[in-house]
Amino acid sequence: MRTWTTTPTRAIAALGCSALLLLTACGDDDDDDDSTATTAATASGSSTALEGPTWTLVAGPELGVPLGDVSVTATFEAGTVSGSSGCNTYTAPYEVDGSGLSFAEEISATMMACGDAETAVETAFLGLLPRLASYSIDGDTLTLSDDDGTAALEFTAA
Repeated sequence: MRTWTTTPTRAIAALGCSALLLLTACGDDDDDDDSTATTAATASGSSTALEGPTWTLVAGPELGVPLGDVSVTATFEAGTVSGSSGCNTYTAPYEVDGSGLSFAEEISATMMACGDAETAVETAFLGLLPRLASYSIDGDTLTLSDDDGTAALEFTAA
């Protein structure tokens, strides 16, 4: 059986390495992305943040098709929005700058066969996302608007 002995030099080296690891793990990386920090902030003095809740679409005046019973959701987290687009699931990058909100044109979605109503809502919703330019939150209501400030989509926090 081998016995391990610790010399003072080894103990000091081990203690120094432990302290270095602790400081590295607890330190700030200074690579903070202001847009991500902003997305967690609230808008219009609301207590609800953009990131966190799952938002359910309740009105789509700019969809051009009736929403009916089709369920559309959005969850914003760390620069990615994802949810149900009516039948399929989708994900897309987004950026926030104050109350400005922009979505990438590259939206990924599953490709399940859907009913006519679901397909119509999904096509309109996914086509509208890249054209949105701002957001506001009032209570538990999230409104996404186009470049002209016209409310295009209205969600409630689930």
